[in-house]
Amino acid sequence: MLERPLSSEQILYAAHDVTYLRDIFPIFREKLEANGRFAWVLEESATLQDRSFYEADVEALGHKFRFLSRKWQPPFILKRLLAWREAKAVAFNKPRGHILDDAILNSICNDPHCFQPHYVLHSFKKNYYVLNFDGKDHYVARFNASFWEKNALFESFQRLLGQIENQIKNVSDTEKACILKKLHDDRKRSQFSPLEEDPSKRIFLKNWVQKCALENEIDPALFASRTDMDLLLEGFLKYKNLRKSHSRLSKGWRRELLKNFFEQHKPNSETSSVIP
Repeated sequence: MLERPLSSEQILYAAHDVTYLRDIFPIFREKLEANGRFAWVLEESATLQDRSFYEADVEALGHKFRFLSRKWQPPFILKRLLAWREAKAVAFNKPRGHILDDAILNSICNDPHCFQPHYVLHSFKKNYYVLNFDGKDHYVARFNASFWEKNALFESFQRLLGQIENQIKNVSDTEKACILKKLHDDRKRSQFSPLEEDPSKRIFLKNWVQKCALENEIDPALFASRTDMDLLLEGFLKYKNLRKSHSRLSKGWRRELLKNFFEQHKPNSETSSVIP
């Protein structure tokens, strides 16, 4: 992962890259149009220009965290900490883990005393600032910044905990029930995943994708990621309909190349049972 913000040398390198690509582009375009693939480039570029493509889904980020209790408070706290961390990562132009590490974040959510004033700014050491709680030092921020910037970040963190503490007092019973239901559903989903229970489905689709990619002289990694394939299969398992998937494989030029696969596995198809 590139360190952020970019150094002056990295920025200059990127500028040179763009300068040369501008001159090469007409040659690329001519070849792509001759192969009927220029529309694919426009489709990919449209995705990259969509701002939402780069915005983190706080709900999705929270799925990997595990809570020690079945109470509603930890997920309530986590959602707000994740949103705060994401905003600060954007403001400081740093990876989110350099603002607040996942392990520390998880510890805070599971700490029943997280609103008591024992979260103290213990010291600064090199590029870290250190929180001291539960009798231990926890290294949190991992980036170059002035003392005042890090102090401001910590003060913002303390204010956030105070805000969450006040919000918790006013949570309605209905909202608590919704949080608990989602927590229950997430636990159930993580305990039973058809794709993990039966990996043959993933292998089956991977073979299809690799075959299709090689036939069309495309790098399989560019054609589909593991996430793309899992989203496609989860859509099939949930709806028995591949077209309802959120995967990139069910859209645009990728779907067109996988046309035969979709035809064989459309709803009520006699051959739909081919998926293991």
